[in-house]
Amino acid sequence: MFKRKLAALGYHTVDMNPNDNQALRTLVAWLEDRKIRHYKMEERAELRDKDSPIWQQTYETYLKDLDCPIPAKEHLGALDWLLTYAVQLVHNDDPEKYKVRTAEKVIAERAVPAKPSALSGSPFDFDLNSEEFKKGINQLARLMNISQHPDHIVTLQAIASFVEKRLSVNALKDPSSLIVEGKPFPIQERDLGFDTGDKVLNQACQVLRLLHIHDLRDLQTKINEIIVAVQGITSNPKTNTALGKVDFSLRNDNMESMSDLPRFVPPVNPAVYPHLSLVLLAIGIFFTAWFFVYEATSNKYTRDFRKELLISAVAALFMGHGTLFTILWAGIYPS
Repeated sequence: MFKRKLAALGYHTVDMNPNDNQALRTLVAWLEDRKIRHYKMEERAELRDKDSPIWQQTYETYLKDLDCPIPAKEHLGALDWLLTYAVQLVHNDDPEKYKVRTAEKVIAERAVPAKPSALSGSPFDFDLNSEEFKKGINQLARLMNISQHPDHIVTLQAIASFVEKRLSVNALKDPSSLIVEGKPFPIQERDLGFDTGDKVLNQACQVLRLLHIHDLRDLQTKINEIIVAVQGITSNPKTNTALGKVDFSLRNDNMESMSDLPRFVPPVNPAVYPHLSLVLLAIGIFFTAWFFVYEATSNKYTRDFRKELLISAVAALFMGHGTLFTILWAGIYPS
């Protein structure tokens, strides 16, 4: 009865039974959370509580707040109006998206024969959407204790991921490598940091956060492995008895060793760094002091801007170079 509207809204179960109270309450809460959003987040708690004894009164109040002309006791009519209202809101959010979906285009698309859903030309030539295939996927998921998704293809992907990780050749040879050791994480006792207003949703957010942290740790482990691999390729410390020191030569035998490369000679001998730093700093301090004395003993009528600029420039030049050689003298090499 409501299949087309549920499919248009993207609801996961288009074959829901409107006479089932639990299915109805789940649908109403989903519509408010995802499509209508009339209430604030904290005001939706009573509507989400499907087991609440006052849920029916909350639903009636909700319909009145939406100005629904159909009373809640006519639940099929009220539900139809609610779905229509949700579809209208979705359309109003992005009307340009649906302007291209004209009746002529829909009819033309339906006239085009659908592509076969079977794996034609492969050893597994069967219909992926057949009831037999869906039933087989669900049975396989139950055997592996995998939660079933409304979309059987998603369930198949979960099964494939499980087989790849847990039933691979390496996993079967060493099953202990896949067993996680350590204390169980007290997920119920940890603070999420925010509250969604729904206990079940809070737990789901906690699980997603832990999975995200797990992925980050895996990424950090892979980065560390790459760094170690690069260091193993580019560095191979060997003792050079001719030079009496340890040098680093590349592992590639066709490349030159570090000892055979031409030695780098800096433009300024490091032995004169102390002398240069002291002399340049002394000259810089002299011009700096001259600048301060000139500023203190002159007024706005006797000051010469060109003289101020010249003294400050010379002071900055010598102080800057003196500071640079002082840093080099201390063994700090700025890049």
